[in-house]
Amino acid sequence: MTPPVGRRPGARLRLGLAIGVAVAAAIAGSAVLRGGPAVPVVQGCRLAVAVAVPVVEAAPVYLARDTFRLNGRTCRLAAVTSGTDPHPVLAVLPGDGLRDHPGMIPFLLVAQRTDAALVARRRVAPHFLWHDLAEQSVLLPSVRGDLGPVVVEAMIALHHVGHVTVLTGLGRAAFAAGTGTYLELPLWQAERVAIEGRGHIATSLAIQGGPLPAAVLAVRSGFAAAHPAVLASVARAVYTAQLALDAGTAPLARRWPVPLGPTGRRVLAAALAAGRYAQVWPTDPRVEAYLFVRLRVLAQAAGAPTQVEPPAQVIAAPAEAAMRRLAPRETPIRPAGAT
Repeated sequence: MTPPVGRRPGARLRLGLAIGVAVAAAIAGSAVLRGGPAVPVVQGCRLAVAVAVPVVEAAPVYLARDTFRLNGRTCRLAAVTSGTDPHPVLAVLPGDGLRDHPGMIPFLLVAQRTDAALVARRRVAPHFLWHDLAEQSVLLPSVRGDLGPVVVEAMIALHHVGHVTVLTGLGRAAFAAGTGTYLELPLWQAERVAIEGRGHIATSLAIQGGPLPAAVLAVRSGFAAAHPAVLASVARAVYTAQLALDAGTAPLARRWPVPLGPTGRRVLAAALAAGRYAQVWPTDPRVEAYLFVRLRVLAQAAGAPTQVEPPAQVIAAPAEAAMRRLAPRETPIRPAGAT
């Protein structure tokens, strides 16, 4: 994607690098990072959505403001921490996390790509090659909802890079202590390491991995059968937020459902702008099988113990209804299942 006119790539990178530190400093400990903003109860009803991915990826769900009727009451979506409810009705899951929730059916694509980066001890960009990892050690921390490790291990296998030591479960602390020559991190954490001068961003894993189902809104099958109209309303609400994110992010920080001061709002606006620039949020909310096929190929190359299969059952109607009602005129609307 070509940087906006008038903005040099270096300036864009410096802006991005500042976001990681600013996010941690300005909104650390807030509900933005915990993933559980307090959404006001609307006439005694809210429909909770368990978020199991990084909050920036789930931004359309946090920004969804449309209300809908459920059992005769007016309700609103409420994003909550993933572990709050062991059996959530709705959940934002990473694309490779559906296998762990057999009772959940995906019906809306919330985020795509892998919003992560590979950090190196020495400056290698823009001339990074995967063969640079030969005879080196790579740290892959365990981060909720992060598909970066799958991409790293898949690229090592696909490029036949030999003699690479991969250490899983180790992150920034181990890297700062001198362990490893490369470190995989979600984008915001990688930028913090870079701005603090403890490493250099070697490559974007979003570019290396290509489009992937990074976040999918899924629903419990029983609720889907009982409340199809509610799902259509949820889809319209989330898709409205996706279109707003694609159009521009500056005013959306003021709508974030968490009390933040002026600095926090500016930081959040910059974070949303960076996500828009990285094309994290799709403008087509339908769950396409090819995204899961690509993820399955990468997982197989990475030696993942469990294969990632395309969803056997997808509820296409809510996303179709949302697109037909809200999509711009120039957006083609294909029938469900069409390629």
